[in-house]
Order: sequence, then structure tokens, then C-alpha cells
Amino acid sequence: MANPNGRSSGRLVGQATWSRTLLTSLLFVGAVFIALLVGEGILRIVYPQELGNWTYTRDGLTLHLSSMTQFSHRFGHLIKTNSAGMRDHDHSLEKSPGVYRILVLGDSFMEANQVKLEDAFVSLLERQLESVIGRSIEVINASVSGWGTDDELTYLVREGIKYHPDLVLVGMTLHNDIQDNLDEEFHAFSNGHLSEKVKQDIPSGDLVLLQVKELLASHSHLYQVLLRAKRFSWVQQAGNRLSSHVASLLKKEPTPEIVRGWDMTGQLFKKMKSESEKVGANLAVFLIPLWVQVSDERLRAFLNEHQLSIEQVRLDQPQLQMKAIGQEEQVEIIDLLADFKRWEKEHPHELYLIDDGHWTAEGHRLAASVISERLNYLGVDHLIK
Repeated sequence: MANPNGRSSGRLVGQATWSRTLLTSLLFVGAVFIALLVGEGILRIVYPQELGNWTYTRDGLTLHLSSMTQFSHRFGHLIKTNSAGMRDHDHSLEKSPGVYRILVLGDSFMEANQVKLEDAFVSLLERQLESVIGRSIEVINASVSGWGTDDELTYLVREGIKYHPDLVLVGMTLHNDIQDNLDEEFHAFSNGHLSEKVKQDIPSGDLVLLQVKELLASHSHLYQVLLRAKRFSWVQQAGNRLSSHVASLLKKEPTPEIVRGWDMTGQLFKKMKSESEKVGANLAVFLIPLWVQVSDERLRAFLNEHQLSIEQVRLDQPQLQMKAIGQEEQVEIIDLLADFKRWEKEHPHELYLIDDGHWTAEGHRLAASVISERLNYLGVDHLIK
């Protein structure tokens, strides 16, 4: 006859083994968690990182996290977003009587995390326009790092028009907006025709994972270190691709891809103008110069890197392309190149951050000064349809 005590002893041994395994696992998880906390604490003190403040819509449009306050250790100032996720103070949807409202769309140049908000283009433009025009001006900064014209048009249609702007002012970053548009994220371009893509939401599981990553990116210095290490090779490849794209933009003989990119960009601005006019606003675009267009020193290094001669390029090629688009679509184009080149010649190395490539506070000041003068020359009322 079987021994019942044997079965009981076996169960006890199994339970004890399971308990030891569970305890060991819990201790391991606890040790890893403590190590991560210690690592996070050390990084925050010894080597603090730049935290992210970006989020995404269900179909992939990049926005800012709303009501965020972060300190930039790299640039030495606070970066805040308002309740609508803009790097700006809060704005009501309804416009106050007598106020002329400008909605600024752009990428990281207009987002301007590199300078204090009071030194950024949007703040300076508001103050300077008010002083020269003599009426109440409200400038709203809806710019987000990584945007191209495709993203800006998508935001304008979904959110921007709700603010009832009198003028939609686009800061066009010439060195990467064409490349960004060719990704065709929200609009497709085929046979010379632009069409809006069917909205495709991210699957729920992917969305949850993305939200976890957003939380870590905006709060964890350790996560930023790991992310940077993981993306190191990709960042290098993206940088090389962008540099080659800039070379193609400047060549006298454009590639088929560049021609297609400009054609698509023209159609995007045509639609942006149409959408702006639906709410009684006009559209104007100012062109952010490439650093190699402004600095002779940078140009020599760039030409050498890409094995190009000065005879093979036309430095103002992107500006000429945009002016042609502006003339065709009746969009006001404001070119900053001559003013930036003049300033660079008289005050070298003051407009762009050496290790970053974005504008310094002086770059923002010069851009705001030129554009406020241009808008004043045109007459604000002239820009209202």
C-alpha cells in the first residue's frame, strides 16, 4: 500500500522549492530595481541628461507634452509647455477684439529650446511688431521639433485654425523640410497630385508601449543614456543622410528626388494657403538660412566633405525655389539670407550655436527684427484677406 506521508512530503518539498524560487526572483527584481534607482540618482547629480517633452497622436503626429516644466542642463534655463502643449504661455481659442493674431508653425528652430522663451523669435516678434505697428499683437508658437511642411499643414487643419489666426507664419528650415516632406507621413504625392492619407491609428498595444516610453523619456535620465547608446549608429546615419540631402539641395543640377520634393512642398503650401483662407487668414513663409550659406568657413568645410567645387553649387538655390513657389501660389516669402550673411561677416560666430547648429539668442533677435520690419513694410492689414 502507498505511503500517504510520502505524497505529503513531496508536496512540502515542492512548496519549499517554489517558495525559494519566488523569494530568489523577488530579491533579484528588488536588487535590479534598487540598482536602477541608484544609477538614476547618480546620473541626476553627476551627469544630468536632456529629458524629452514630446508625445504623439494616435496616428503619429508629434506634439509636446502639455503643462511640462523641465530644466535644460545643456542650455541652462527652464523649458515650459502650456496646457495646449506649446512652448508658449497659454492662449485662449477665442481672439480678443482688436488683436492681430499670428500663428507660427515651424520645427526645432521655432520651438527654440536652445534659448529662454523671452529671447525666442516668437516673443521678440510680438514685442517688436507691437512697437512698430502700434496695435495689439498676439503671436502663438505652435512649433514642434522634427516637423516639416506636411506636419505643419496637418496641425493647422486639426488644431491651428481653432485659434482664428489673422496670419499663419511658417518658419521653413531649408536644410531638412524637403526631406521630411518626402516621408509622406500624412499626405501622399503621386503624378504631381497631393492627397491626404487615410488616418491610421496606432494599435492599442503599441500605443501603451509608446506612452511608457514617453513617460521614461520625460522623467528618467538613465533611460536617456540607454536610448542615446542604442540610437548612436542611427543618429550618425541620419546625420550623414541629411548632409547629403543638403548637398543635393544646393547643386545646380538637382536630382529627381529633390525635384519631386520641391513639387510636393509647393502643393503642401498651396493647400496650407487654402486652409488658412477658410478662416480669413493669409499665409506667409520666412526662410531660415542654412549655416553653410551664411558662413564662408562652414561652406569650405562642407564643399570639401562632399567633394564639390563652388562652381557645382548655387548657394541660394533653395531660396530661389521657394520664391518661385511663392510667386506661383501667391504666398508672401521672406528671405533672411542677405541679412544673416551681412551680420555673419561683421560679427562672426554669433548667430548659430557651434555644437548645435540652431540659432543663438542673437540669431533669434536678428530674424525677429528683419521679419517685423518686413511685415510692417507690407502692412499688417495688407496680409489680412
